[in-house]
Amino acid sequence: MQLFRRCSQSALLLCLLALGLASSCDNRISDSVFNPALITELGQEALGDQIFDALTSSSSPYNVLSQAEHEQLYKYVDQLYLQSYRVLRATDNWTKERVWRLAIIEDEIEGAFTLPGGNIIITTGMLKVFRAEYELYYLLSFENALMNNEEIYISNLVSFIENTIGIEDLINNPDPARALEIGIELYEQQAFDAQGVAEIDRLAMELICDSGSWRNDGLIQFLNGLSPNSVWKNSRQSSLNRIDLIINNSQEIDCGNLVRERSLNFYVDNILPLVP
Repeated sequence: MQLFRRCSQSALLLCLLALGLASSCDNRISDSVFNPALITELGQEALGDQIFDALTSSSSPYNVLSQAEHEQLYKYVDQLYLQSYRVLRATDNWTKERVWRLAIIEDEIEGAFTLPGGNIIITTGMLKVFRAEYELYYLLSFENALMNNEEIYISNLVSFIENTIGIEDLINNPDPARALEIGIELYEQQAFDAQGVAEIDRLAMELICDSGSWRNDGLIQFLNGLSPNSVWKNSRQSSLNRIDLIINNSQEIDCGNLVRERSLNFYVDNILPLVP
């Protein structure tokens, strides 16, 4: 009987020890998987450069427009993007002198996404959606605000790289094949829920107010014009009242921004003809 009690007590102690170890391991794993603070801005920039280089390389399955052959289009989108991201570079910990790069993919599917650290990918199909400069500026600012929100963006990113340990390993040991695989997944599968998107909508509008005199409700103009199979629209889920929220946020923020077009129909007359 005493032997049985000793065995029972030993078994109980082992179970408690095992539970304690499991709990400790769970906390460690949770920290490594979901703690975006473990990935520094420099690390994000290095990772983003890897993925960008892979997506624009000869191994990429996508047809990236040549900057030499489409110089005017690249220059226009890049200058617009510069207005947005220079505010983030001035206020956050991103490398000040680093140039955030742009790639335009020839694809009728409406897509756009910013890589870690700020490099951006946009499709020709997406560029064809807009009818005014401030509409495109809204999308660029949305992607910048999303990339800059580590709690939403990095936590989502780790699902494509397994965990933050996997991200750190890729940062420290560049792997073009793995970077391309991740880039394709981000382009075709990455998605954000409606609650997170609503938060980024407001941050994008605040960023627009801080970065210039562009009208900050551009989403209202182009959202309903996106096609049912739009990658951008479907990967950035809309709440039922997303338009109402945009209107309310615009009135509440009220930074006095105007339409600010270079001329009437400038985008339609001067930019759309440049898009193949």
